[in-house]
Amino acid sequence: YACYDSDTTPKSVLTGGMGSFDVHSFPTLKNSNIIGSSMWVTNQKRGDYSSINSASAGWEVNPFIYGDSKTHFHTLWTADGYKSTGCTNLECDGFVPVNYAPITPGDTIEANGGQTKFTIKIFK
Repeated sequence: YACYDSDTTPKSVLTGGMGSFDVHSFPTLKNSNIIGSSMWVTNQKRGDYSSINSASAGWEVNPFIYGDSKTHFHTLWTADGYKSTGCTNLECDGFVPVNYAPITPGDTIEANGGQTKFTIKIFK
């Protein structure tokens, strides 16, 4: 993984990033296994995990959540370290689908020949 850490106050900078992902399929993944890749954009007071304000997006194969071994577009967010906010995909109001978006959180990503690519941009 790669990480960038800054001591600037959140009001003084735009927080975000962009990354391209190779997406793979794992058709025989068992119910107790999870595999994926994602980008996280996070603000928090140093050492205070309850102050985590985070959004992430990527791909995931998680038979427990999705009920299959397909690759899915995955999102996750919280504004208070998961104390009272936060959820996965469209389970709560954290992410709002954009009209005519090519993919929506939770959708299956077809990995052509077992592999494909996509790019994610996250800005908070």
